[in-house]
Amino acid sequence: MEDLKSSENKMSTKLSTIESVKNVLLIELEKLKKRENDRKVEVEVKENEIRGLKRQVEELQGVVMTKNKEWEMVKDELQKRVQEMISKVAKLDKKLENLTTKRVIAAGVSVEWLLVATTTVAATILCYLRYGRKL
Repeated sequence: MEDLKSSENKMSTKLSTIESVKNVLLIELEKLKKRENDRKVEVEVKENEIRGLKRQVEELQGVVMTKNKEWEMVKDELQKRVQEMISKVAKLDKKLENLTTKRVIAAGVSVEWLLVATTTVAATILCYLRYGRKL
């Protein structure tokens, strides 16, 4: 009988040990489940943030593409205007060069005639002064 009681006590002790281990494991399991749920919530929040950021990036890429196209159009238009202005400047340069050449030629002719006339008058006066006194 004592063996039976002793055996029963051992079994009871083992059973209570097993129950306490079971309770500890259940508590740990609850903690792990809570952590898992917390992590899931964090992951969902982060995924939502990532989705929002991806949408913003896509919107910004669209805006950048639109702005790039607009800038390209403006750049092309400005290049055309610059080319037109360069050709106008070249034409004006040619006209100015022609006018300058004509004026230089005209001025050269009048300067030459003026020089000839002045020289002739000076020579006449010199001759008069030199030979006129002797007469």
